[in-house]
Amino acid sequence: MKSRELFETYFEVLRHSQLTVYNPVASLEFPVDQFILAIKEVETLLNSKLEGSESRVGIIAGNSPFFLSTLLGIWASHRSAVLISPSLRMSEALKLSEVANLKHFFICNAYHATWTKQSSFPSIDKVSSLNYDVVSLYRSLTHVAPSDGLIGEEAVVLFSSGSTAQPKGIRISSKNLLTNIVATNKILPLVDGDECLPLSPMSHAAGLRFSLSALISSAHLHTVGVPCFPDVANMLVSKGSITHVSANPYIISGLLERGLGGSRYPCPNLRAMTTGGGPIKKNLVRRFYECLPHATLTHLYGLSEATSVVAGGILSPDETAVNVGKFVDSVEMKVTDDQELWLRGDSLMLGYLNENPWPRDEWFPTGDLVEIDEVGNLSITGRKKNIVVRAGRNVNPVEIEAALAEHQGCEDSFVFGVDSEEDRGEDLVAFVVSRDKSLRPEDFISSLRDRLSSYKVPSELYIVDKIERTPMRKVIKESVLREYSMLKRKSGE
Repeated sequence: MKSRELFETYFEVLRHSQLTVYNPVASLEFPVDQFILAIKEVETLLNSKLEGSESRVGIIAGNSPFFLSTLLGIWASHRSAVLISPSLRMSEALKLSEVANLKHFFICNAYHATWTKQSSFPSIDKVSSLNYDVVSLYRSLTHVAPSDGLIGEEAVVLFSSGSTAQPKGIRISSKNLLTNIVATNKILPLVDGDECLPLSPMSHAAGLRFSLSALISSAHLHTVGVPCFPDVANMLVSKGSITHVSANPYIISGLLERGLGGSRYPCPNLRAMTTGGGPIKKNLVRRFYECLPHATLTHLYGLSEATSVVAGGILSPDETAVNVGKFVDSVEMKVTDDQELWLRGDSLMLGYLNENPWPRDEWFPTGDLVEIDEVGNLSITGRKKNIVVRAGRNVNPVEIEAALAEHQGCEDSFVFGVDSEEDRGEDLVAFVVSRDKSLRPEDFISSLRDRLSSYKVPSELYIVDKIERTPMRKVIKESVLREYSMLKRKSGE
């Protein structure tokens, strides 16, 4: 089947009214019996329509009961779910489907309408909530694709949002998922009666892990479609019932800027927020505890290859440095002589799509440079492949970005290396998004000179309108390099 025909063969989406309401201010209860019925419909449809050799089925949907019931229905039919982000263009989604050799998708109504240009896509996909019985869910999880239990067969394919904008398919087993969920719940326990709101996409490792963790803990799970805006999330949290929220630092910052924790949105029952997917700055930690002194902020570090979480811990408002806590017990770790973190263990992936399986006893190089203090707390100091060698000295761009972030006029930044024209290895270039349009590049360079050694100060600094990032806030380097080439040509004219 050709890729252009894939979307013509999608299955009809489930037709419960609760799954097709797009009103962003409605909060709809999704009873357990209807959720189980939806799972059974998916299972029955797959078993009746697909050949046994078709072991993978795709899902394209935002955070919603549709996503969760479809995922569990695919698992109930002894198949693997390929999760494709709804934020992708149709051409990008089709390219990933070819990589995974997909022939069938479940596509949420809203996204299918967009791609076929039948109607405009609403900013908010769905706002709904569900409560699910822990025993039934656990049974669904434990008879995922393999019929003989948690042996390690593929349950999910996740596509990493790599910084090169070339995602790789990551094969995750049911054992990987459950092992990581159990280990992560020791860092931030969820219990019956908690009310959880994931703002990370369920099509990514962090959102999937948090959502399944909430359901297994018999918590009440609220969903808001992706993309979601901080104002909508603010509205949900401000209802007063939400106890736990999972979001990246960018969304947390947006929530705080819009008054989360203040007189307008006091959120008295909010006990914990978890964050990850990027560095979290000390000033954000301080702001969080100023606005929400009754809550805790947990920093999680992980990667899709390790089924989301590798280490984590609760941040303190008076910490002098932001670390990501201690390692979970589902991974083994070691730090190489050049400070790179290597991992292995039950959370580690089966392997990459269309590649040989990853050997169970082989260490996986994360590419992250780390430090571990005397009590076992992990700190990320940079990326191995991002190290810039300047005049014989190693420079970590993360350190420069952290220094730029201390300037009150810096909204966003990215620092990278380019080949030096003066035969000194590499030069440093900085892109800065400025909050104050009156600021000049010299203002930021002067600030860096006050904070850093001279060899760490970029040779070039450009103030740009925005820095292109993936949905998980990773910089798209190809876009940055294109813009840099264009700026260099203009400066040479």
